[in-house]
Amino acid sequence: MKRLLLILIAIASFSQMVYAYDFSAVAPTGQTLYYNIESGGVVVTHPSYNGNWSSYSRPTGNLTIPDSVVYGDSAYPVIRIDSYAFDSCNGLTSVTIPNSVTEIGVNAFKTCYGLTSVTIPNSVTIIEPYAFNCCSGLTSVTIPNSVTRIGNHAFCHCGGLTSVILPNSITTIEDEVFYNCSSLTTVTIPNSVTTIGDDAFARCSVLTAIIIPNSVTNIGEFAFSGCRSLTTVTIPDSVRTIEECAFLGCYSLTTVNFNATRCVSAGADHDYDYRAFRGCYNITTVNIGNNVKCIPSYLFYDCDSITSVTIPNSVSSIGDYAFSGCSGLITLNFNAERYNTNYPAFTAFNGCHKISTVNFGDSVTIIPPNLCKGFREMTTVSIPSSVISIGRNAFDGCSSLTTLNFNAENCTYAGDSVNGAGLHTCSNLVTLNFGSNVTRIPPNLFSDCIELTTLSIPNSVERIGKNAFCRCDHITNITLGGGLTAIEDGAFRGCTQVLRMTSKSINPPTAYINTFHGLSDGVVLNVPCGAAHAYENSAYWFRFNIQEDLIFDFSATSSNPARGTVTIVTMPTCDNMEAQVQANAYHGYHFDHWSDGNTDNPRYIVVLQDTHLVAYFASDNGEEESIEETAEEKVKLYQRNGQIVVEGAEGYPVYLYDVMGRLLATRRETTQEVLLDVPASGAYLVKISDAPARRVVVRR
Repeated sequence: MKRLLLILIAIASFSQMVYAYDFSAVAPTGQTLYYNIESGGVVVTHPSYNGNWSSYSRPTGNLTIPDSVVYGDSAYPVIRIDSYAFDSCNGLTSVTIPNSVTEIGVNAFKTCYGLTSVTIPNSVTIIEPYAFNCCSGLTSVTIPNSVTRIGNHAFCHCGGLTSVILPNSITTIEDEVFYNCSSLTTVTIPNSVTTIGDDAFARCSVLTAIIIPNSVTNIGEFAFSGCRSLTTVTIPDSVRTIEECAFLGCYSLTTVNFNATRCVSAGADHDYDYRAFRGCYNITTVNIGNNVKCIPSYLFYDCDSITSVTIPNSVSSIGDYAFSGCSGLITLNFNAERYNTNYPAFTAFNGCHKISTVNFGDSVTIIPPNLCKGFREMTTVSIPSSVISIGRNAFDGCSSLTTLNFNAENCTYAGDSVNGAGLHTCSNLVTLNFGSNVTRIPPNLFSDCIELTTLSIPNSVERIGKNAFCRCDHITNITLGGGLTAIEDGAFRGCTQVLRMTSKSINPPTAYINTFHGLSDGVVLNVPCGAAHAYENSAYWFRFNIQEDLIFDFSATSSNPARGTVTIVTMPTCDNMEAQVQANAYHGYHFDHWSDGNTDNPRYIVVLQDTHLVAYFASDNGEEESIEETAEEKVKLYQRNGQIVVEGAEGYPVYLYDVMGRLLATRRETTQEVLLDVPASGAYLVKISDAPARRVVVRR
């Protein structure tokens, strides 16, 4: 037994004599360092295999590692700092690494709490994982451009680190590199970086700003989570994916500039709990770049402090629930020119019940299905002239919508009766205004708008689509414009309360078996003078109580009541469609011309369409009435490059008429100039607010 005990003691004594280093040497600053010889030089290493310093003197104070050491008869360059070489050397305050070192190993300076500065030379190419982990006294670090890799967790838990400049030689910021650097305020990320790893800057709680360069394609999971002082972030054009919870809990974030043109994911493809901006409840401003093509699903889900969003004209798709739950959202500016209907935006704004204003841009061609579904606070909406398609249920559930301005000139689709028409269930719509250039009313659009009581279709409309006003059972009066050629099947089916219709077309528009299904045979149908016979012999029109009437609007006014008046001597009738008007000049003035250029006075005119005449007067001293004299002095009118320019009418409504008094356009701008497009050369009338109309001649 004694023999066995002596053998064990001998083995133990021998093991204590086996060192983890080849030799030791004193550094220029007086500390003992330990080295292993490798091919090409020596590495600074830990003296113990088990990482225990108990039998060795830990380096302390300001340490300068030599670029070479002599051992025996040879001098060796110092080429690497080995893993755990200075692990837990809490007394180190500064380290200068020589220009011979190429690599800093795993955990090389781990938990060196007293380390306040480190000089990394431009010979170093790799900083391994955890190299400076928990160096809480380190306040700043400059990483040279020679470094191509900074390993994961390399500077994590460096609570004293305030600023970092990353070199343009790295392409990836690895996972948790700066995790919990709780004093970090500024980081410079170079444009060589393509990937920001998971948790890379997580819990950097005083980081106030971060510039993500336009080289980054992927932002990792929780990359900036817990950055509670971050106020603004810009997602650059280059980003393709934002991983789960990338900005989770950035409570101070107020502004997001989203410029990623083709970002396909924002971290919540299958579960909203992992959305990129989860918990960012104080975002108030979202700026979507003008080149963005798609807005990813769940991007701003539940960001309920956002009040206004503008969708630029470049966007072709909005992902599911992209703005869902943004309960503070009030204004939506939708400018997407060519939205891809394969991405119907069914739930993009789900739960945004406070949206009261939706502005569609002048170039919008498609209003996506369900876009405005459930906007219960919206009272008025205008459809621009460019729209050709209104998706099914686009305005479903807009229960407060009372006024619609429909200016779409050639809209051919508005949902269907099976999947839901565009304005389906807008049961409180009472006012419907059509633009003067609308040529068709699409099928199904106004079906079940049960609060409509009067309907006036402008002369420009040529076709009313199938079921367009189906079951609008409160309409009592319908006026059909003179340009109408066809009313498709079911267009007015179920409009059971209609008492009177007026058709301004001399030739009866084509109707079908169910066009007027449900209307009483006793409905009074006013038609143009001389057109009764045609309607009485036309299918589906003959059953109404047909009466001829002068259905055209006729008026005559003075351009300047201070210079003269106009008297309508004879109004046109079906028996005599000729009207007589007289211009009466005041003393010092005389009649000059009518708005259509005619100079007869009195004037006789056969009225065959809506007509509005304006009389112009000139002073007896030869001074012709000028444009500037007929309204506020600040307002000027003139033609330029084939357009009419109105100066000084900002904020006021501007109306453009042809010389027959037909309204061509209405504009209201906040800019100093209002530009009016005209269809051809000739004379036009411009009226600003309630001021008298003025004549402008356009030459091309």
